[in-house]
Amino acid sequence: MDKAALVALMLAISNFCVAHPEIEELDLNPVLAYPQGMAVLDVRILLAPDDGDRTDLFR
Repeated sequence: MDKAALVALMLAISNFCVAHPEIEELDLNPVLAYPQGMAVLDVRILLAPDDGDRTDLFR
């Protein structure tokens, strides 16, 4: 498994979430790890609007 790619993915997700505090949930599933690189096959992002309701960003 490409550990450097995993670390880069985790840092990118962290930076993305810090830049977008409206994100309530972020789900990456599945993530495939290869000897060289990674692939995220599906992403789901839930946002928390100002009124507190949850909204699917992607359906």
